[in-house]
Amino acid sequence: MLLDLYSCSCYCCNRSTICYVRNHPAMMAIYYLYSSNQNSISREAHTPQATTPAWALPIFPCMLVGTVAASVSPVLSHDVLPIIITGLLLQGFGIIIALMFIALFLNRLLIFKFPPPNMRPAMFIAAGPPGFTSVALLNLGRIGRVWFGNTEINGDSFFVSCLLGSMLFWGLAGWWILVITSLLLF
Repeated sequence: MLLDLYSCSCYCCNRSTICYVRNHPAMMAIYYLYSSNQNSISREAHTPQATTPAWALPIFPCMLVGTVAASVSPVLSHDVLPIIITGLLLQGFGIIIALMFIALFLNRLLIFKFPPPNMRPAMFIAAGPPGFTSVALLNLGRIGRVWFGNTEINGDSFFVSCLLGSMLFWGLAGWWILVITSLLLF
């Protein structure tokens, strides 16, 4: 059998059940394989008039590593720190690149006219990267609170910093939803 059965009493289940992935090296191998296989470089030429939030789509897999890390780490009982760190690093790298593309799109909205009507629903893509980052930070902070505990990195301070960052990005995602909805309606 590929995955061994373990008796699970981890905090993600909150009950004693059979868990297929806990302590299994295959789960960590799959995570590291996914997180190391992120190629998000494009060599296409673009004009400022054609800027859309879809330009940020190649960086989405990099940002999803943080969400995947938040999903994988609760079921592992050891070696969670490297998963939390790689999740935070790749999430941070992804949101920085995505915010650059979103800033280009905001510049396009301020300087040029709106996109054609058939392209306007795609403007909601701009709310995705801050939303992904908010979810990843909140979940990784919750997991880090348990794993760091009373170490040199206090678990509560780690959680509070992740919570504040999560609230910031959640507000940014909400702002984009309001702006784009108002552009579509008026």
